[in-house]
Amino acid sequence: MDFTAWWRAMTSVAHDEAARFVYTLTGGNKSFLSREDLYGMVMDIMHTHPGLEFCREAVDFHDKYCDVVIARITWNLGCVWTGKITADCLRKSDFLKCVRQLQEDSDINRCVRYFSYEHFYVIYCKFWEIDSNHDQIVSKADMKLHKDGAITDLVLDRIFFSCAVRLTKKDTMNLIGFTNFLLAEEDKNHPTSVEYWFRILDEDGDGFISMYEMERFHQAVIDKLTEERIDTMSFKDVACQMFDMICPENGTAFRLMDLKKSPLSIRLLNALINWRKFYAQEVTEGTERVLDENGRELSDWERFCSEEYETMMENEEEVDENL
Repeated sequence: MDFTAWWRAMTSVAHDEAARFVYTLTGGNKSFLSREDLYGMVMDIMHTHPGLEFCREAVDFHDKYCDVVIARITWNLGCVWTGKITADCLRKSDFLKCVRQLQEDSDINRCVRYFSYEHFYVIYCKFWEIDSNHDQIVSKADMKLHKDGAITDLVLDRIFFSCAVRLTKKDTMNLIGFTNFLLAEEDKNHPTSVEYWFRILDEDGDGFISMYEMERFHQAVIDKLTEERIDTMSFKDVACQMFDMICPENGTAFRLMDLKKSPLSIRLLNALINWRKFYAQEVTEGTERVLDENGRELSDWERFCSEEYETMMENEEEVDENL
């Protein structure tokens, strides 16, 4: 089919930029994009964008970069549960705007939501740190190394039971699964993160995080604190605090929408998931706002990547100086 015929066929069914984007990447064979449909586009960016020229010869990282970027696309578009990106999802997001900006901006790291190489580097280094035998797969035992065991065993059991996102292989997690986990853990205010953790914490799948479920998960946090000889509040006090802050409509349990509506839901999630973050939030007054060069407030995820990348670069400089 020549271009004119192809263009007529496309425009007869795809009437805006989002629909035409889906049509182009799928050849008009599907009404949604899957991971495989995005792969060629992201690999083309790897091969052609000036901001990635420095890593063109590092071919071992090309697939890994694609995996992380595609995981971030489905995450930020809220399509991680189905793996299907529709034209409507694209219309509601800033993704196509970011793709257009790649043509104008040679700094790939400005696209912090999807294509940033620095963000990829942080994710992959964190994955590599706990991948004990470097086979590109992490086990539950490997995940216990993350942040020195900050995530409780009960939460890890739920993650590896595919309660949030289905894992490709039983009892193991690949780079894509780890990317989803890290996005959820370091940016708990993101709507997809809230849903990720809600799926973990709602053990019976009834659509509520009940007092019973809260107590089970928080007890695992208390057990970790006790091992570290750290005193903490009783569960009753923690529960009262959380209900006062979030004010769920039910009054005795939390729904997904209750958590999505409240900017303070991160405090509940930390109290049930990560003993180090729970302890930190109880002994500090909160984190300071961090602004970028344009005065825009950084998200929790952007702040995490910025701090981690800076630390990694400093460590590399120290190693180079000692050689």
